[in-house]
Amino acid sequence: MTVFLHSTTPRQYTAWESTNHPLTCWNVVYFPAEANNGVAYTCVGFARCHGLFDGGGASMIMNALVAELKGVEWTVPPSLHEGINVNPLEEVLSRESNAEGASRRNFQDYANYTPMGVSNFVKLISWHVRERFWRGADRRIVLLPKDVLSYVIEDVRSALRNEGRQIEHVTTGDILVAWIFKVKLSC
Repeated sequence: MTVFLHSTTPRQYTAWESTNHPLTCWNVVYFPAEANNGVAYTCVGFARCHGLFDGGGASMIMNALVAELKGVEWTVPPSLHEGINVNPLEEVLSRESNAEGASRRNFQDYANYTPMGVSNFVKLISWHVRERFWRGADRRIVLLPKDVLSYVIEDVRSALRNEGRQIEHVTTGDILVAWIFKVKLSC
């Protein structure tokens, strides 16, 4: 994690507030080619206070950064207005849940929750405790060779193009997160 986050970057909301830390923290680390079999790498780490930027806001910033680094035009996100702002993700999820129909209607009182009994809750907590303390689960970084990364990204983007979908807002990070979930869930 130290490649992406500086050691002084707060990890908790209270630490951001109590230390008057900047709204965003950037950590750029360069790995020279002679130290990496002739290939130079640069890692850009971005951290923000979750009280100001949620995942969607952070992705907008990263999309802008990627576009700037590539020299590509990018659309400035719309400004928020006073009152309730529409969350596009919630709208999509709402449409999808309505399309699922009857299977969701049984659990309308538990929107955004996974219905589980006490025994499943205990199993869930036990699993997390076992992974953390007995198996040493910790944050991990996935490193992919550039050719593999390019193949995965181009495969997804070409599939989206073939389906007639927009690809402008699909970032490399979006594709990698989806790929990691797909690999993990297929095990």
